Amino acid sequence: MPPLILSTSRADFSLLRELHYAFIDQSGPLSGTLMLRMSDNAYLLDNDTPYGIAQSTGLAVMKVSDMLHKFRPSLLVILGDRFETLAAATAAHLMGIPIAHLHGGEVSLGSKDDKMRRAITQLATYHFVASETSAFRVSEQLNRSWWDTIEACHGHGRDIFKVGAIGLDLCKSVQDIKVPHPFILVSVPEGEGLPEILDAITSMPFRVDYISLGPNADAGRKTLAAWATHDKLEPRDYLAYLKAADVAVGSSSSFLIEAHALGTVAINVGDRQKGREANPSVINVPVDVDAIRHAIVKALDGEYDAYLEMASPFGLGDAAERTAKICARLVSSPHDAAVLD
Repeated sequence: MPPLILSTSRADFSLLRELHYAFIDQSGPLSGTLMLRMSDNAYLLDNDTPYGIAQSTGLAVMKVSDMLHKFRPSLLVILGDRFETLAAATAAHLMGIPIAHLHGGEVSLGSKDDKMRRAITQLATYHFVASETSAFRVSEQLNRSWWDTIEACHGHGRDIFKVGAIGLDLCKSVQDIKVPHPFILVSVPEGEGLPEILDAITSMPFRVDYISLGPNADAGRKTLAAWATHDKLEPRDYLAYLKAADVAVGSSSSFLIEAHALGTVAINVGDRQKGREANPSVINVPVDVDAIRHAIVKALDGEYDAYLEMASPFGLGDAAERTAKICARLVSSPHDAAVLD
């Protein structure tokens, strides 16, 4: 049976859709690759407490198990670190289905996602990472030898492949849109610092236009949704707003990776992404109104623009194609220890 690419939330959909296109282009062993998207309604309970999220995780395992039993894929492809992704990895592992995991080896010490990402790494069969640092971490987490670690970091691992970030692939075709300036994009998926960010923006000594996006499907999402000007945006519209913004403020993963490629300075607020590798144009500030406002003013004055000229650690924007080529070889020869990137 062909591979199955599974999108478990809005956070990974556009990235995995780009990968699906690359799988289709490969044809051969990847012919007929399916991409499915889990609907929130299929597993997400109305209870948005930690207890409710834990129950939703169990329900997601059941739903993914049904899906895998129906399609019996040769490979399950998943991305990221959310509880839905962990549920998918758990189901596939217990059913003996090989797992290709994207974006392992990253760190976000201020979020529950960090330990879930590590757990998914342990369950996964193949690891497609975004940077050399991530390759090192995955190899370390899997207790690999020194030589295996060196090979993984240089893109020649047997099951750890340094391919770059698919988000940079998407940045190549983002449309220009018109927005009032100065314009700020606010995205705080788990809510930390959102009141302070909005306070900093609205107390600026001059008018600033902004949009604030709704939260992820996490605990406390109902309360956080009340602060949003937009519940969600289509992926292409989101990247267009990110490109158009004079500065992006919040704690979205896209601010750490894609914003740089789109020429936008990002202000990362709080500890959600603590310890995570980021582009040089990401400015870290605490959850403090004055600190946030000061960083916004400096960004609008162009004081951080020089960082946008620095190289990204996340590749050249060809991660989807590289991942597809490797998966084609893995599906053809799953036990071939000589598969190299």
